[in-house]
Amino acid sequence: MKIPVGRTLEAAFTFVFKNFLSVLGIVWFPMLVAVASIDQDALGKQGDRVYAEGTVEIWAKPLSGGRKAIAIFNFGDTPSEMRGIGLHLKEIGFSGQVTARDVWAAKDLGKIGDDWKTTIPRHGVVLLVVKK
Repeated sequence: MKIPVGRTLEAAFTFVFKNFLSVLGIVWFPMLVAVASIDQDALGKQGDRVYAEGTVEIWAKPLSGGRKAIAIFNFGDTPSEMRGIGLHLKEIGFSGQVTARDVWAAKDLGKIGDDWKTTIPRHGVVLLVVKK
């Protein structure tokens, strides 16, 4: 669709932004709700970094009901396969395996342990919600 002549840059941006948000609302809304529910969790606690080495960082946030959100960031220019990196479940407050859900993939992972591995895209993140 062409933007009519005479529209300002601000109007053009608004036009594109509305389209973008509309697509997000239709396609990604369930995932965005899941992410927002982590931010707005009733426990109201802030997350902290529990691991940092090289281009990989792991952050955890306590959630209501004994759950935790775990974000695994890859700030590098190549995918990370977490070689030699555990989830640091003990530091996060769990011993043994946890039940996990990948928030962005909207997929239940079942039971995972500290040795769980995944590929994190370059400049990407894996966001999990885990519980005992």
